[in-house]
Amino acid sequence: MYSFAQTCNCLEGFNFAVNKIEKNYPGLKDKITQSNKTYYRIYTDSIRSLAATPENQQQAACVKVIDTWLKFFNDRHLGVYIPNNNAGSIVTLNKDSIRAKFANSPQAVFTPVSFSEYLLRNKKKLKPLEGSWRYELGAYTIGIYYDKGKYTGFILKADSIYWMPGQIKMEIIPSRDSTQLRLFLRDHSLRLGKINLIGINNGYFEDQQQAKWLKLDDQGNLIFKGYYPYSAYVNFKKLDSQTNLLTIKSFSDFFRKLIDSVVNANDNVIKSTDNLIIDIRGNGGGSDVSYSPLEKYFFTNPYTSITAEIYCTNDNIQKFRELATNPNYATQEQEKFRERVNGMEQHLNQYWSSSPVYDNSDTLPVLSKPKKIAVIIDSLCGSTTEQFLLDIVLNSKKATIYGVHSAGVLDYSNNYSFTIPNTNILVQYPTSRSRRIDLGKGIDNKGIQPQVEIDRNVTDWIKYVQNDLE
Repeated sequence: MYSFAQTCNCLEGFNFAVNKIEKNYPGLKDKITQSNKTYYRIYTDSIRSLAATPENQQQAACVKVIDTWLKFFNDRHLGVYIPNNNAGSIVTLNKDSIRAKFANSPQAVFTPVSFSEYLLRNKKKLKPLEGSWRYELGAYTIGIYYDKGKYTGFILKADSIYWMPGQIKMEIIPSRDSTQLRLFLRDHSLRLGKINLIGINNGYFEDQQQAKWLKLDDQGNLIFKGYYPYSAYVNFKKLDSQTNLLTIKSFSDFFRKLIDSVVNANDNVIKSTDNLIIDIRGNGGGSDVSYSPLEKYFFTNPYTSITAEIYCTNDNIQKFRELATNPNYATQEQEKFRERVNGMEQHLNQYWSSSPVYDNSDTLPVLSKPKKIAVIIDSLCGSTTEQFLLDIVLNSKKATIYGVHSAGVLDYSNNYSFTIPNTNILVQYPTSRSRRIDLGKGIDNKGIQPQVEIDRNVTDWIKYVQNDLE
């Protein structure tokens, strides 16, 4: 087995992080004041001393040191981590070394060819779980077969780096009470969990992340016809004749086109049904443009929203240069990012916005249906999701927020990140500051309160809200 160095010069890394944050963080003027400036310097020096100690020269330990320093600012948009940490910090290895590291992983009794022959030979007596399956959240295709009281899933097709054909990816153990899942992650470490087989006859089952494994027919086509890509994140369901359910677990720009497609595909159904439930529990945010397709259902009257200002440093300008070429944004949106870059360059090292403090909303047609919209939130809803609540939901006479308070992570937003040199350590930080702060309307570490609080002992929040609407 290989051993991989994860050492670093934590003192150099810490100083690099401090310099970057002090230069680029838009909350510095709020967080470091005349009254606490001396304490901040003493605090920073004490953490710097920790960064110099021998026991903190491993990357994982250094991450904890930097994280301790960042906690001074009490801003959950500030964070530090090692990407792909579950992969054992092997991101710097070449492909052959990665393959060699996992070459001795357990192998299935079948090869891809012999498995196809097995399926063909036993076609009329296969169990529902037996067959070929594709994972919706990754590039895995596996074969599942039954033997000696358990199912074994092995790689038919993957990246051929971390996973090779024939290697065992999962084991499923049926029992009277539940179906247990033994899943091997990207680094081949084991994670125990359960699976949901409620959709097995429709051609899918769900793992502990509520992500789907989708069954393939003999030609490699999906059997499940109601599938939306990444449906663990975006999904639509007609609950009954009165109420529809739209689930969105992320507003990341990665899912923007998916949100568009799911909303557009069900637009007529939504606009002809009295009630709409939008479940955004667990949605930590993303990009404001991702929720724009929903605005038409909420709109009841023009309103004003409080804008944010960007802190115009060279590093922060680079974020918007990158957005100006991001293919997840339309051409006209990329052009707006280029205009923002031009404005920022003219206001270097200043706070700046192209918008007034109060920005007027669009004027849209008021739809007769849905008549009532319920938005379900929890304490994981933050950032862009909170902007959606403030601007779109709370300004609608149709809408009611159910659940528990949101995360309270919005006053400083528009995240960017940097990597500490000679390490895999990534530090993220916000680039903008809401003008709500100066108006005494900040929500950080307070959150947005629901209009109807749901007791945490209620097990089925969807049913609770549906009954309330109907």
